[in-house]
Amino acid sequence: MASQAADTRAEEHADRAQDSASFGLVGRMKDQSGKLVELGVAKIVELADVRKDNAVDKLDAVADVVRNFAEAAEGQFGPAVGRTVRRGSGAIDGVAQTLRDRSISDMAQDSHPIIARYPATAIGAVSLLGFVAGRVAKGGLARSAHQPRRAPTSKKEAAI
Repeated sequence: MASQAADTRAEEHADRAQDSASFGLVGRMKDQSGKLVELGVAKIVELADVRKDNAVDKLDAVADVVRNFAEAAEGQFGPAVGRTVRRGSGAIDGVAQTLRDRSISDMAQDSHPIIARYPATAIGAVSLLGFVAGRVAKGGLARSAHQPRRAPTSKKEAAI
């Protein structure tokens, strides 16, 4: 009887040790998966920041083009048209400056209340943006792949 009680206690102790080891393994796995998620999020934010910087550069270039067009439009169509086009370039500059000044994290945090209030609209907007971005990327890749390189026409072009 005493040996049976000792065996039962030994089995219970072994079960607790096994459960403890299992919980320890699960805890370590949770910690590791949490670290991997943090690394993944950090990498996504880093890539998004690079994309944001590229978008700001492109917006600056568009604003310059619109500004130049405003000068030409003012001479050709009058000061009212020039002012209107100049306001458009100012708006583009404003968007570029906002993107330049704010981090991806700040913009994501600011969007949470809007997404919570209008989830269907947010999903539709993201889907539309993804579709447009995919079409633009696909069009740019297809155009560059099928566009033959022309021969340089001057010594300066040949040096480039």
